Amino acid sequence: MLFTIIMKNVDGIKNMNKMTTEFNRNECIDNIVKVLGYDELEELPYHGTINNFLENRIFSFSFRSETYFKF
Repeated sequence: MLFTIIMKNVDGIKNMNKMTTEFNRNECIDNIVKVLGYDELEELPYHGTINNFLENRIFSFSFRSETYFKF
């Protein structure tokens, strides 16, 4: 999931919904399968799935606490 976010930013796509539309094409999926070394991949996760993943698992600790940003 994080790979799609990285590629979205590299490609200059600002909107998560547009990322889903642009990347869920056979050419993109085939290239991502090759880069990540997967055997196959039917489709990429949708923007809602990625947002939930990021909110709940990775960045929630830093955004919920202001102790990291006190001066």
